[in-house]
Amino acid sequence: MVESEKYPKLERQPLTLVLAEFRFSPTNDPAAGIPDFAELLGLQSDGFEEGTRQEVQLTPEGVSVKTPNKIWLSREAKEGRLIQIEKDRMIFVTTQYPRFDPFTEQCMEAVHALKQTMNPEYLRRVGLRYNDAVVPLEDEDLEHYLDPHLLPVNLFGDDKAAVKHHRTETLLHTDAGVLALRVLMGRHGLAVMPDISHRFPLEPSVEVPSERMTAVLDFDHFWKPDREDGAGFSTHEAEKRLRSLHKAAREAFWQVTTEFARRERWA
Repeated sequence: MVESEKYPKLERQPLTLVLAEFRFSPTNDPAAGIPDFAELLGLQSDGFEEGTRQEVQLTPEGVSVKTPNKIWLSREAKEGRLIQIEKDRMIFVTTQYPRFDPFTEQCMEAVHALKQTMNPEYLRRVGLRYNDAVVPLEDEDLEHYLDPHLLPVNLFGDDKAAVKHHRTETLLHTDAGVLALRVLMGRHGLAVMPDISHRFPLEPSVEVPSERMTAVLDFDHFWKPDREDGAGFSTHEAEKRLRSLHKAAREAFWQVTTEFARRERWA
């Protein structure tokens, strides 16, 4: 069976956001490379907004607040596309995902421009993240759409309204890296996971009601090199890792969703 037959394109796919992340060894002066980076991608250099991002981490010793990082962000709202650059990573986000190959071409154009203008020495992580919004029809339940193992245990009989919030996270080692599968169910009205719902100013293509049970599926697959300093930075290596991450993430989606959802609601 060929791949296109095993995983046919879903015309009404529930995808709300796709994110590719490339982490690399810090570059000296990202701001100096932004104009040339924008030119290579056909973007306006003044379209990159400069800002800061504050990282807060919870550790056994307490809360750790890191020094704010400068970020440069370009948003194309009509195309549903965003690029964020920092001194040690680039994030490519879209809410209008076609198929993987066109998405990869767009990512690689940005990686090539990064290589040409900022020339990082090492590649330290490649991540690929898919968010889906599962919105049953009014007379349906999430059990029609998702594997029953993901559903919450109802402790109070058959009253489904008793479940207000349910979240799971599973980490899996794959041939390509580590896959985190997160599921958030509830009456939350979210189309993407909370940690990215306000971080990237793009409008999702799926409307999610807050008065009934819906779910966000989060497939977060990433690769890190064995060497501490990272692998040598190249567009070939970045693309190879991105493609290898896609295969397991796509298969995971097929495993946790039902045939009814894929054939009757999303096909």
